[in-house]
Amino acid sequence: MSKQLRAELCLANNKGEPDPDCEYFTWKQPTRCDECGQWIHDYEYYFYEKKSIEKSQRHLIRYFCCISCYMEKLPTESFLHPANKIVKKELSLKERLQFYQNMVTMRRYFEVQFARVPLNADAYFHLNGGGDKA
Repeated sequence: MSKQLRAELCLANNKGEPDPDCEYFTWKQPTRCDECGQWIHDYEYYFYEKKSIEKSQRHLIRYFCCISCYMEKLPTESFLHPANKIVKKELSLKERLQFYQNMVTMRRYFEVQFARVPLNADAYFHLNGGGDKA
């Protein structure tokens, strides 16, 4: 068998391209915009909440809207909920967290992840002295 490759060689083996499976988030609990369906990355957003009268169900409707969708729909007021009840909010400091999350494995990283190029150990056969060591 050929020699095992060092872990740091495998980790640094990339093309400088971000991993396509990783998404960047700025909220501790990532939230999508209800208008466009994209993740909200800004700390300011628009919000509407309709609470239930019954104590068994706290929130009947929770509506999040990113700033770009709000500005786009404001002239026509074509929101999913009444425009006069949608308020601008800012994310609290304890809810802010910048991280990357792999959407396949759901693992979180605090540094950007790169797309790895698969290594073939047989292609580096000259590094271990030219022969297999069993």
